[in-house]
Amino acid sequence: MYRAIAVPEDTWAEWIRDELDRPGALGKSATIKYVADLYTLATQEYALPSTWQSYIAFVSGLSTSADDKTRMAAVEAFGGSDYVLPILQLAVDATEAHFKDSQTIWIQYKEYIEHAIEAARSAGGADGDATALVDLLQAVFIERLGQPHAELDATFALYSQFITQHRNDTYEQHMIDANHTVSQTRQRCSIRDGCEDDLAKSAGSWGATTSYIAKLAREK
Repeated sequence: MYRAIAVPEDTWAEWIRDELDRPGALGKSATIKYVADLYTLATQEYALPSTWQSYIAFVSGLSTSADDKTRMAAVEAFGGSDYVLPILQLAVDATEAHFKDSQTIWIQYKEYIEHAIEAARSAGGADGDATALVDLLQAVFIERLGQPHAELDATFALYSQFITQHRNDTYEQHMIDANHTVSQTRQRCSIRDGCEDDLAKSAGSWGATTSYIAKLAREK
């Protein structure tokens, strides 16, 4: 069906729900893999934050399930236990251009890495594991600060907290560098703010949409 026509988001959701409602569905690796494939197709057709959020909730639920059979089936379906982070990364990349609706997914990505840092340190393993994750999270912050989004100031405040916790010895230089990035991003945000207002006032009209797209193209 999906190869012939565009499938609406709610139809994808219903299709996935039907699969998950089957008795014992989450205890079968084949079913989990099939549902993950459906989510992949749905997110390719509609890069909507709501669809990605549903996918994230699905894999997060698998990884934290109290049922051993479910967790083992998920590991088999995804070919390993480290499957949540790559999906979060894909979700962030796919939704980052959603000016007002991308922050929730990005926050989950950030928090997942934060938990991984805490786990690495609590495990008492090599310092390099936690250090690599801290480096990753800083790169994630820097990329986000360069991406126009409605919560830019809140992200900048979170970055300040991150630097205080993990890079406090060089706090000033990190914040100077980040402030330069944020200043440029704020200028791009002002354009996006105006476009978002025009789009809302026109109830998503085609004219406002094409004008928005044209401004984004000029921005590049």
